[in-house]
Amino acid sequence: MCKTNINNLFATSVFLLVLVFFLTIVSTAPARNITVDDDGPADFDNIQSAIDDSNDSDIIIVHPGTYTGAGNRDISFNDKAITVRSEDPNDPNIVAATIIDCNGTEEEPHRGFFFNAGEEADSILAGLTITNGYADNGGGICCEASRPTITSCIVSGNTAQYEGGGIYFRDCSMPWPHLPGRATDPNPPDGSMASTTAILSWKAGAYATSHDVYFGTSKPPPFVGNQTSTTFDPGTMAGGTKYYWRINELNINGKTTGYLWDFLTILGPPPPPPGS
Repeated sequence: MCKTNINNLFATSVFLLVLVFFLTIVSTAPARNITVDDDGPADFDNIQSAIDDSNDSDIIIVHPGTYTGAGNRDISFNDKAITVRSEDPNDPNIVAATIIDCNGTEEEPHRGFFFNAGEEADSILAGLTITNGYADNGGGICCEASRPTITSCIVSGNTAQYEGGGIYFRDCSMPWPHLPGRATDPNPPDGSMASTTAILSWKAGAYATSHDVYFGTSKPPPFVGNQTSTTFDPGTMAGGTKYYWRINELNINGKTTGYLWDFLTILGPPPPPPGS
């Protein structure tokens, strides 16, 4: 009797081990690229069917064409962490050629996309043109209580009866793209006298992630490098010489050109520190 129980226990343990191993394999399945083409060979001929078939982390690639009718309007991500994009969201020609034509009217309203299932930033819509939508709010895209990432899209020629002809947001937290602010508070101060061993510093502009440094005796000064710190050591400078410098602030959304500053180096060695 004892031997039978041990055998049963062993069989149960092996079964559980196999089950856990199987679930681990399933849970780590690689992301897929799912293709959509309205009139050519692809996995699906409409976008909603591709989304319904997808899992988190999958990428749905929509080939150029004009997508209309059921499955290509009033599209929902269904709270999936997926990417729906054109072949190349960075190519304006491909974006302009990958069209969601909603064919919405007052009598038969339709929009392109409806985010209302709590989508987060890992639900990504990129590089599509959305047009001819009509809805009460959000003729092209409506976003309620969600915060998807919408990038490199053209949303034009859409109409809303009330608000948001192109895109309507309600109870959303959307990270808007910001250009960086200008660098300020230069040290040495603009127009001042400075030591020949001065270290340049500044206050970073809002949203800046790196800084292009321009420095030299010519006006405008030449580019010397990009860096993430807000100090720059030019080395020992010539005395009695005017130097010009500028900091251009950068982030993923672009560049903001900074003010042109200058200072004049003193003649001779730097003065000793007080009390020396």
